[in-house]
Amino acid sequence: MAASWFLAERVHERILAIAEPHHAEWVVSYLVTGPEAAVLIDTGTGYGDIGAAVAASTGLPVTVVLTHTHWDHIGGTAAFDRVVLFDDPVERARLADGFTSSAIGGLCDPGRFGPPFTPRDFTVPGRADAELVHDGDNLAIGGLRLRVIHTPGHSPGSMSLLMPDLGAVAVGDLVYDGPLYAHLPGADPVAYAASVDRLLGVLAGIDLVLPGHNATHAGPGLVREAARVLHHWQATGQDDIVLGAGRMRLLTHRTGG
Repeated sequence: MAASWFLAERVHERILAIAEPHHAEWVVSYLVTGPEAAVLIDTGTGYGDIGAAVAASTGLPVTVVLTHTHWDHIGGTAAFDRVVLFDDPVERARLADGFTSSAIGGLCDPGRFGPPFTPRDFTVPGRADAELVHDGDNLAIGGLRLRVIHTPGHSPGSMSLLMPDLGAVAVGDLVYDGPLYAHLPGADPVAYAASVDRLLGVLAGIDLVLPGHNATHAGPGLVREAARVLHHWQATGQDDIVLGAGRMRLLTHRTGG
């Protein structure tokens, strides 16, 4: 299943995007390889065996670093020994709970899958052994350097991972070409706007933006477009509006009424 469920694309000599294009979420995880170890940023839905996909790409020891703990990013954590997470009670609780596919609407609806794939039953076990990090922490893993930037809004403990040596930043679900979810439980559109503005301030020297959905990579313009969408909402109170040529729009707590 791993070979066909996943689409692997090298977006940098040290970064392999691992996408799940046969599901409507089109979630993307990233394998970043250093001289002595590798980092897997997020682990997808759990439908496919991301552990096997990673093992086919590297024999290095792998540390998982989660941008946040929504179900479509923690599905493959059980395949790895070491998991790193931002120190937030909501994120810790979701990871500790795990999930069953039958409880996730997006994994039960056949219309969310592309052929030949259909829903199947599986369980993602919870885990409470994640190593906790904080805003501004610098992670040194196998010759890689990642700086933790707390970017709440989509989720209270969301973090972006700045990799200055690679000219890249992994942003999770903070920005991508699609609806930006600021209407989920625990989301905060005001914090969302502040996080995007903060991310704008660290883009010097960054050429590669790694979003959590809908594309394997983008440029810094993706963050600037998100800022434009958030600033429009702040100025007008209007959401669910596409301002640019793509699909990006903001969904807030006020969406639908």
